[in-house]
Amino acid sequence: MMRKLLRNERGNISLFILGLLSVMMIMFVILLNLSKVFVVKEHASSNAEQASLSATSVVYEKVEQAIEDYDNQMASIKNKKIQDLQEKIDGWEEKIEDQEDKLDDLKDDDKDKKGKIEEKIEDLEEKIKDNEKKFSQLKNNPDSVIQKKIEKEEQKLKVKHSWSNNQIYVNAIDNVLMEEMPMNKKLNDSIANALNDSQQKILQVVKQTTSENGGNPAGTQVKLFEDNRIKVRTSTTFKSEAFGETIPKEKKDLYDEGSGPSLDFVEYLKGWSNETITLE
Repeated sequence: MMRKLLRNERGNISLFILGLLSVMMIMFVILLNLSKVFVVKEHASSNAEQASLSATSVVYEKVEQAIEDYDNQMASIKNKKIQDLQEKIDGWEEKIEDQEDKLDDLKDDDKDKKGKIEEKIEDLEEKIKDNEKKFSQLKNNPDSVIQKKIEKEEQKLKVKHSWSNNQIYVNAIDNVLMEEMPMNKKLNDSIANALNDSQQKILQVVKQTTSENGGNPAGTQVKLFEDNRIKVRTSTTFKSEAFGETIPKEKKDLYDEGSGPSLDFVEYLKGWSNETITLE
């Protein structure tokens, strides 16, 4: 009788231990899956952040090129104006020489003709005088070179802040464009064209970055520009650990969002706010 009771008790303890081990295994798998959720979620957040930074870099590359093209265009326009003025002045000087030759050929008693020629010479000399002033002002006027202004702004920021060189450079671009764009339509148009040209590359870079970092490019959303920033919402696939029929194996895309630095100059551009593009 006693042996039978001991056997039953041992059997109950074994069942209890087995049940306890099963519960512990289930709890372990649940905790493991929860930890994986946090890791995957963090990965999605990091991926979105890197993609938005890469996309912002594309914008600054295009803006740099636009600034260089604008500066070259302005320099070309200035040089053309100087050249045109010089050609006008040279032409008037030749006309004065012609009139003076005619004056020398006239007889002393041709007073009327002499008077008319002298008037023409005076008019030409007045034109030359006025245009030489314009010529001098134009030539001596400092070039409105945006890149030079950015370099000066960089020097100011270096004194005020202990930022990285990249932070200083992008903030210098923002500050100068914020000052110049409201009153400079040509510059404004140049920057707008740069953003138009950059859109396709932005999407390519976001797709490439999310893919290389183990994320899901398909379904990734790129926001241009929310709060003057490029924001990326992307996902990473979570794969759960299974435990028999109690905890089945599951796959789920976990999303998170990241944003790049503020592109403050964007607020002066029309049609460039809160546009969302979904990657396929």
